[in-house]
Amino acid sequence: MRAVALITCLFVLTMAAPVFAEQAQPSGAGENGLKISLGYDGAYMHYSEDQPFGAGVFDKENGWMNGLSAEIRYDRAFSYPLFARVDFDYLDSNHVKYIGGLQTGNGTIVPYNATTPDVFYKTEFDFGYKVWNPGRFSLAPYLGVGYRDWVRGQDTLPDYRETYTWWYGAIGMEARCRATKRLLAGVDAALFLPFGQEMSTSISHTIDPATFHIKSRPGWQVEVPISYDIYTTGAGRFAAFVFLTPYYERWDIGQSQTITLTVNGQPVGAALEPASHTDLYGAKAGIGVNF
Repeated sequence: MRAVALITCLFVLTMAAPVFAEQAQPSGAGENGLKISLGYDGAYMHYSEDQPFGAGVFDKENGWMNGLSAEIRYDRAFSYPLFARVDFDYLDSNHVKYIGGLQTGNGTIVPYNATTPDVFYKTEFDFGYKVWNPGRFSLAPYLGVGYRDWVRGQDTLPDYRETYTWWYGAIGMEARCRATKRLLAGVDAALFLPFGQEMSTSISHTIDPATFHIKSRPGWQVEVPISYDIYTTGAGRFAAFVFLTPYYERWDIGQSQTITLTVNGQPVGAALEPASHTDLYGAKAGIGVNF
């Protein structure tokens, strides 16, 4: 599903380029045409889950994660200065440190510390309008929609796998500055509004698959994208660039309702998904081309 969305957006943006193929005049931060970028994504993940039956922290996860980042973006720098983009981010680690406990079906908690795998996927499509576009600057509010998938743990007792999924809307603001002819810098901040949040698990196949409906809580993100053109044609119709984008990303979830756990359809206990938050302190770096 994620791959199909990425390929579809690439096709749409590529086919849109000829529609806006009129002669562009430099404006604002001077962004124009189709950009495709690919690079490394690395982040330190900190996760903290509240006590489900009292105050304090139930468990924590901390560790460095490695992955990939890709973006396809189209800027129209004339008449109506619009932009559209699709982002795909992937983070993975087999060495996240887990400190805490495990819930059992009868409500007790067993202390448990381990090294565990975590995998994040995130796909987002944004559309914005440059409301302020003078000189070397541009300012653009935007709206977006995204999908997030997090696979936590592994199906090997006493650990077990949990899969968190949800859609979200994004409301953001992007500011860009053309510091020099080749150097472009900016700040991008967005509020995330999740919906359809769920966590599913089978506790390493010891129970029937169970789904917890999580209460939605807003999240947010701040990025500082910086790019530098390492090669441009004389007519300025093609450029190759390198980029660095430090970022911070925050997600919060609310506690779910208690559900009944079953084995072969027969009740064996009850459980809930506690409230928690996840912080990512990261940076993306790579190369791209601008047509």
